[in-house]
Amino acid sequence: MTIMKGGADTGFRRVLPEQYAPRFFHIKKVNKKVITATQVSLKKGNYNDDDVFILDLGKDIYQINGTRCSHDEKFRAAQEIEKLVSTRGGRVKKHTLEGLNPPNHPALTVLKDSPKKSKAEPVFGGKKMFKVTVGAGLELVAEGDDVQKSRLDSGDVFVMDLESGVFCLGWGRSIS
Repeated sequence: MTIMKGGADTGFRRVLPEQYAPRFFHIKKVNKKVITATQVSLKKGNYNDDDVFILDLGKDIYQINGTRCSHDEKFRAAQEIEKLVSTRGGRVKKHTLEGLNPPNHPALTVLKDSPKKSKAEPVFGGKKMFKVTVGAGLELVAEGDDVQKSRLDSGDVFVMDLESGVFCLGWGRSIS
């Protein structure tokens, strides 16, 4: 039998190997009890030395430990990697890198050189107190230092816009 170029596609169902889009996860310790795993864009600017990152390339998964990351973050990253491996039937190679060293590592070529986008901080417009009325909606009651607890009435609903958040206050039997 001689195999020659050309020919026709098969009439049978072709099963292609699974394709995986590269993903980059940020493992961060928020406080003593909370460690988050968040997918971020594939940029070197998203990397920092304080946390652990997972670079998922499909058949290869890289755990990138920052130089100042905690053991809790490393443990959580290992758990996340095991979840990914189990969804792919164990046919994945796991690798561990300490930081982005060497910078010319073949896996790191997936990461773009662009910087991380900074989020704009919301501007606080000052304290405000609104009274909710059925016909008119929100009615401004007080602003700034005039926002005081004494202005609250037990028969109405109020919306307070404070620097720490927006609160809805209302009590009493006549509230619907």
